Amino acid sequence: MNLKAAPSIVFKCIRKSVPIGRLPNLYRESEYDQKQLSEYSSVTKEDVMRVYEKYIKAKPHVILSTLAKGQEAMIAKADNYTIDTTHYKAPDYGYAGLKYVKQKIFSTEARSRNGPNRL
Repeated sequence: MNLKAAPSIVFKCIRKSVPIGRLPNLYRESEYDQKQLSEYSSVTKEDVMRVYEKYIKAKPHVILSTLAKGQEAMIAKADNYTIDTTHYKAPDYGYAGLKYVKQKIFSTEARSRNGPNRL
């Protein structure tokens, strides 16, 4: 991680989170909660079905079952997807000429020594 960029990342997160934290202060909490609850309660079955028909039905989708070990019988549906590899070309990561050499003896000399902070 680039340590010089870290403060800007932190400030971006803070800048985005502060307005969210101020919402209850803009509305008294009970009024805000009641307004939000009434908005959710006003959604009808027809609204849900209209949105489903428009944005979800007949669109490409993925069904994912997340299961605990031993619960494989609870899977939603068996796997039915295979990746089309006819036009796939594996990327060249540049590892072709590398060779792994295992270190035979651990040397305490190779450990870094205490010294001034290099940051």
